[in-house]
Amino acid sequence: MKNAAAVIASLVLTGCAVSSTITRVETGKSAFDGAVYGGQRGIINPEITGLAKHRIFHQASTGFTSMESIRQSAMQRVKSFCSDGGKDIHLIEETTSTPPHILGNWPRIEIVFSCVDRTQSGK
Repeated sequence: MKNAAAVIASLVLTGCAVSSTITRVETGKSAFDGAVYGGQRGIINPEITGLAKHRIFHQASTGFTSMESIRQSAMQRVKSFCSDGGKDIHLIEETTSTPPHILGNWPRIEIVFSCVDRTQSGK
């Protein structure tokens, strides 16, 4: 009985996290567009003309998850996506949810990036 209660409690506390597929920017809209809770957009680097831009969206399942852990999770997928093609990441922008992270406004991040040849990235 204690095990069943522990399982139920863990399911209630963890909820559902959202993790989107990586898509081309041109083929869809931002998860922040039209959202009840907006976000703060920040430019990281200018885009490189001629390279495809991609986006990824991650959202925590509760307000108890840090923004940094959501960012790390999304960045790990971005790194895998680019490195699978033998390329490096060129970060363009990110949009993050703004606190307070309560009442369904869970930590969220959307990263826009391109994959560049290693000779272009300078690494």
